[in-house]
Amino acid sequence: MKNKILNLQHNKLFLFVLLFLIALFYFHYAFHLSILNPENINWLFKNSDPFQHYLAWDYFRKEEWHFPPGLIYNFNLAQPLSIGITDALPLLAFLFKPFDSFLPETFQYFGFYIFINVFLQLYFGFLLGKLITNNFILQLLVAVFLMLFPPFLYRLYYHAALASHWLLLAAIFIYQKPYSFKNWFILTALSAFIHPYLMTMLFVLMFFNLFSNGKFHIQTRFVHFLICAVFSLFISYCVGQFVKGGASVYAGGFGYYSVNLLSFLDSNWFGQHSFSIPFSIDEVQHNDGTQYLGLGILFLMPIVFYCFLRNCFIFKFSKFFNLNLNLNHPPAPIFNSQNKFLFTAAFLMALFALATPIYFFQTPLMHLDFFYNLPIIFEFSHMFRASGRFAWILFYLLTLFILGYTIRTFKTKTSIFILFVALVIQILDLNIKHKTICTMHQTASPNAGAPFPFKEW
Repeated sequence: MKNKILNLQHNKLFLFVLLFLIALFYFHYAFHLSILNPENINWLFKNSDPFQHYLAWDYFRKEEWHFPPGLIYNFNLAQPLSIGITDALPLLAFLFKPFDSFLPETFQYFGFYIFINVFLQLYFGFLLGKLITNNFILQLLVAVFLMLFPPFLYRLYYHAALASHWLLLAAIFIYQKPYSFKNWFILTALSAFIHPYLMTMLFVLMFFNLFSNGKFHIQTRFVHFLICAVFSLFISYCVGQFVKGGASVYAGGFGYYSVNLLSFLDSNWFGQHSFSIPFSIDEVQHNDGTQYLGLGILFLMPIVFYCFLRNCFIFKFSKFFNLNLNLNHPPAPIFNSQNKFLFTAAFLMALFALATPIYFFQTPLMHLDFFYNLPIIFEFSHMFRASGRFAWILFYLLTLFILGYTIRTFKTKTSIFILFVALVIQILDLNIKHKTICTMHQTASPNAGAPFPFKEW
């Protein structure tokens, strides 16, 4: 039986089919398969953001080609908009626009991309699981936990482009491998076609990965970073991220859409609490800083904390204690000293996510004045006003640490049992969110598909 499992886990076709089916099941459970229908736009009218994304794509597909190609002039506004700023997924918009005459009059690709996000989130979660353990079942459990990451689910509902968290998982994964310019070039270029927030996070990770790597001359590292940056900025320009005179990447709200120090405990989004203790955190203010870990991960936290303290005590007084540590697993690279620069990057981005002021509940604790006093930081912070999003990487690393430490502390069967119980708790905890999302995606909006009241629109 064990040999059969080993053979299956090395079968790439079997692995692809298995991950595909898991992703498809979760997609149907949380969103419903009906949104894969490219002519079904009813579900996009449930919220102003998805509707805006579809509207931008619908006008972009009818726009004549020009340069930059991402600008939209036929929106009947005084200033142009762009396919990039409207979060309409430039990657797919540019892919489908040349075939506009062959597409049905009503056509959306957002449902398809939501499924792509779910599948790739699961896939890169599995690859990260392989770095932690050799056990196939535990690798799958790690992957499913990352697929059920609550901030990922929250973004899937509102912003399909911004929910491309698989880019972040892919960056964490390639950080563990020998440095590859090709991998970073592909990843950063893709992110430029998807969302500027994700692109910026990847460049922060690339910077720390590149300049902490002593295998290359400093000039070589600088050239690598410069090539990726120039090419990605050129793509950003093409998709219309730098619109002159109209809507642009600069906007107000910095310091408002931040992370609360208790965001990882707060399950109050979609106006609903899960099973966790409800906190009185302003949902509107901190919705971009949603970092809820889920009750399953919170269930593991005290176990990991106790084991961590006990293990530290064992190393000093091993003759008095015996935890029976599992030594059959390879060392998890994510926890090695080589990754100190990865955690440094994550903490710096989390500090930016907290700013400013830093909130505890609804109480501001500290103001970081340098975000306003230093011109360069001021410009950057107001370009990325929803700073709370920059904490995602730190909480992904925290989740990986909790899962990895559980796996490395207990024997394999015990680890499987503990993670399975935690996964059931996680699923039950998020069930109300899944039901709400699925219901809203299935129920037709009374205004869906209705013509606009003005001819010029």
